[in-house]
Amino acid sequence: MYTSVKYVMMFLAVVLLQLFFVDTLNLGMFVNPLLYVSFIILLPMNMSPVAVLFSGLGMGIVMDVATGMGGACTAATLLTAYMRTFLLNIIMGKEVVADGGMPSFDNPSTGRFLRYVAAAAAVQCIAFFGLETMTLSFFHLTVLRILLSGAATFVCVIIVALLFSRKKY
Repeated sequence: MYTSVKYVMMFLAVVLLQLFFVDTLNLGMFVNPLLYVSFIILLPMNMSPVAVLFSGLGMGIVMDVATGMGGACTAATLLTAYMRTFLLNIIMGKEVVADGGMPSFDNPSTGRFLRYVAAAAAVQCIAFFGLETMTLSFFHLTVLRILLSGAATFVCVIIVALLFSRKKY
């Protein structure tokens, strides 16, 4: 029961932070942190893939309705949720994933956790900004936006992970 309340609170917190704080920051046209993806990234490692997909669907729909993106958030978040199990198994290792728990700096290690967050943020940003742009006319600007927003998303996910981890750093 405690863990479900924790994840419902995380869902609400990242949605509210994304809508009322991150989206109101003026970081320029090339930096758009996607904080809401931290919810999918930080779900328990042994969670059922179907439950992760439904969580991604819920997060994507909420963000699309709130921001008026017309499905780009849902599609990108569903892709990230789908790739999550693969990324966890490749980066963290199947044994660690089977043990469960929330991915964090000490589960299994800081290096693996940072690589996992970077890979998941990259998947989210490539899918989201690719769908948002839908053209190759300004490919170089789209790549720049993916790189800068990916770095900002990475930092945001790390901050959320620090806020919701059991061990306070």
